[in-house]
Amino acid sequence: MNTTPDTSTGTDDTPVTAAGLLSGKVAFVTGAGRGIGAAAARLFAREGARVLLAARTEAQLEAVTEEIRAAGGTADHVLCDVADADSVRAAVDRTVELYGRLDVAFNNGATIQPPGPMDQLSDAEFDRITAQNPLGGAADPEEIAQAAAWLLSDRASYVTGVILRVDSGTRA
Repeated sequence: MNTTPDTSTGTDDTPVTAAGLLSGKVAFVTGAGRGIGAAAARLFAREGARVLLAARTEAQLEAVTEEIRAAGGTADHVLCDVADADSVRAAVDRTVELYGRLDVAFNNGATIQPPGPMDQLSDAEFDRITAQNPLGGAADPEEIAQAAAWLLSDRASYVTGVILRVDSGTRA
């Protein structure tokens, strides 16, 4: 995939940059210190999102955050344990504090949840969901991130209630 922005000029000779899939959005990514979460955070930033990375591993979070910034993206991080509802609420609050809002969340550090905001689950339901972190497939982290970026973009605005399996056909 070519991620180089189109820098053609507009009618007044000012540069025009092609909008990314997530241009102008604020994204919250759990499990962002490594693997799928880190790949998603990098891609979301390349696609124009301001990203808050969340995980339990500060050194990994710092490394990915700095990598995104070095590439020209906007990112910050917060320690967060997705098995602790208060920790998730605090991380979401931090996102809003830093960026003024939250547009999309890539809940990579958990399993299937009922539709609706994650921070409104009961503690028992939250515990049930987060007690399960295997994907069951052998997809490359970047492949998962590509699918998530599209689903979180305005290009998928009419996609609702779909399960998009990115699992190399292991569940086919």
